[in-house]
Amino acid sequence: MSKEIMQRVLELMPSETGMDLPPKIFMDMDGEFIDLVEGVSLTARFPNKERYMNPMGFRRHHNCRYRQYSIAS
Repeated sequence: MSKEIMQRVLELMPSETGMDLPPKIFMDMDGEFIDLVEGVSLTARFPNKERYMNPMGFRRHHNCRYRQYSIAS
């Protein structure tokens, strides 16, 4: 689903924005687009990886395998 959503986002964006989509950090963090409601929101999730642990050995959301975020207009 992620590739289809990204393709739709690219179709909706004006071509002259000069933005790299998806952002390089999104790819580095293994982000995945999971939902698009056109003109309303774009939802992505990111895995909660071992390397994200703080120096005490805890992750902020240690009980979650993925964190999900939405950007709404």
